[in-house]
Amino acid sequence: MSATHQRQVLVTGGGRGLGRAMALALASAGHQVLALGHIEQDESELMAMAQSEGCAKRLRYACIDLRARSEEHTSELQSRQYLVCRL
Repeated sequence: MSATHQRQVLVTGGGRGLGRAMALALASAGHQVLALGHIEQDESELMAMAQSEGCAKRLRYACIDLRARSEEHTSELQSRQYLVCRL
């Protein structure tokens, strides 16, 4: 994929189900993906699947529960050097 068509994508619910499938498909298509989920154990399974599909370098996982809005989550994302914008 050319750099002009590569996107940076944030997938909420990226640890399981449809969110996981979307995160893997987007990373496999050449996009940089940050998958968010609220279950720590999902990271190892997601990254193992990404490794087997050859897209692990384009996929990152962050364990953050977005159901509760808090300053702690914003600080955690910023400390991991993710772009955080408040709406």
